[in-house]
Amino acid sequence: MADFIIEHGFLVTMDESNRIIEDGAVVIEGNKILAVGKTSEIRRKHRAEEIINARGKAIMPGFVTPHNHMYNSLTRYMDIPLQSEVATDFGSLLTRWWWPKIEDTCTKGDVYTGVLLAAVEMLKNGITCTADLQEGQNLLPGVLDYAGKACDEAGIRAFLSFEATDRVSLIKGKMGIKENETFIKKRNYKKDARVQGMMGVHTCFSCTPETLMKAREIADKHRCGIQIHIAQSTYEVEMIKRKYHVDGSVEFLDSIGFLGPDVDAAHGIYISKKELEIWQRNMVGLSFNIKSNAFYANGLAPAIELIKRNGKVGFGIDGVNIYDMFELMTFSMGLLRLYYLDGGLLPAS
Repeated sequence: MADFIIEHGFLVTMDESNRIIEDGAVVIEGNKILAVGKTSEIRRKHRAEEIINARGKAIMPGFVTPHNHMYNSLTRYMDIPLQSEVATDFGSLLTRWWWPKIEDTCTKGDVYTGVLLAAVEMLKNGITCTADLQEGQNLLPGVLDYAGKACDEAGIRAFLSFEATDRVSLIKGKMGIKENETFIKKRNYKKDARVQGMMGVHTCFSCTPETLMKAREIADKHRCGIQIHIAQSTYEVEMIKRKYHVDGSVEFLDSIGFLGPDVDAAHGIYISKKELEIWQRNMVGLSFNIKSNAFYANGLAPAIELIKRNGKVGFGIDGVNIYDMFELMTFSMGLLRLYYLDGGLLPAS
């Protein structure tokens, strides 16, 4: 006997044929789906301890979001400042607002509460898996344990990392790298671990090449991947151009051997045509954070160009407290159609 059957729903299978089954049902036992099909057929062949009536609802696989800062669920638009405090560029936003007033004042208790709240909201909106990049240089060491505990209690699948950065000091950068590897060792080698660790770094403008390549070395060692922000702002890219005499952040990261198919890169806005080729050659994954990038007027990532090249693109939340993926998809579709003046972009299918 199965654990439960979800029946009488509009079943979106997302299988190879993209089957849609009206009045569909799913049979679940433990952590496995035993069968899907018409409710009448399923009920004839299967029995379960619990029956869940999904009439008037959709039954579908959970959403996955590739980039978030879950603790930010506590800010709830605090970063819309009064007119007298408006930051006119992204660099000022970081130095005048985000770093001193959010990251550097956050406590481990805030992280636990914020991550728990975000995880519950995501699950209620059908997001069952998230990658998350924890911030806060004053939270080292041990902050990922608080984030992990919150994810465990909520029941969400999560890939957690800490944003290692040298912006405060090289010592803090090393502590951030160690925080990630310690969590990876605790979590990733457990059987069927629902919450696991990844390597995480802030950006190539706030990390030395040595810190970036240490993250790459550890990610290769544990086969766990890396989260990073890439080319989010002109503030970042212009700094990299001046410092390393390259086209931008993507070319620099490629030149040191950082990029690869295990890189989960947020933003990817300011990249040249040459860098787009580098990006796709390395099969880097793009987290398309359109809501946060619109919010901060950062720009628009070349997601459509990557999709046309069969690139890896996913919808990121980026800590702006938008957990309704249908709303996010609709917003993205509208903004992209407006930008490209093409009413056929991103059809519902």
